Amino acid sequence: MTDSQDPIHFFWEKFSQAGPDGRRAIRFKDRKELVLLYEAGFVDAVQFNLDEWTEAFKDSLQTGGGYVVSEKQWAEKKKYMGDSPVGEPFDPLQIREGEWTREEFDRLIEEKIFPEMLVSPEEFRKNMEPIRAKIATGGRLTVGSAFKLALKQVLDRFPSPRRLREMGFAALSKTASPTSPATGFSRGPSPSSTALGQLGKLLKKQ
Repeated sequence: MTDSQDPIHFFWEKFSQAGPDGRRAIRFKDRKELVLLYEAGFVDAVQFNLDEWTEAFKDSLQTGGGYVVSEKQWAEKKKYMGDSPVGEPFDPLQIREGEWTREEFDRLIEEKIFPEMLVSPEEFRKNMEPIRAKIATGGRLTVGSAFKLALKQVLDRFPSPRRLREMGFAALSKTASPTSPATGFSRGPSPSSTALGQLGKLLKKQ
């Protein structure tokens, strides 16, 4: 999915199929598939709870428990997914290795890493100090492969809703089913209180 493509358009173009009558629709086997999309981060969970999301499909419910969603009905779900395009998930392995000034490193943390991790702003900033100290060399910070690998492990284990959504769409771009196990997000998010602690422990092992 390109940066300029919105979620509603992406889903429709990739997963709608023509039925016996020739009309295109998106089909879900049962309510569990709607729940999976919600848990994977495709819905704005701050604004809408799970019941509100599934209830929005009541007009598409079939007698067998499945859902057949027309283009008009699908377009009406836009408010649940938000208006912003979904970008590519941040890849920590692409971080430049070498020395960074504190200002450069702080900007990386605030703009790239913090939005992708399930942790509160206060907790994040508090726990970043020992991590900075671990990679500090004089007045600068040295980023190496150990830091990048540790960061990737933490982001994979404690993704924010934004990262879940980005990773989910990235996975869906490579599969043929809107609820394929390839998304890998049927589980709930892990507690934020352990995310940065885990990063610190991983760095100590390097």
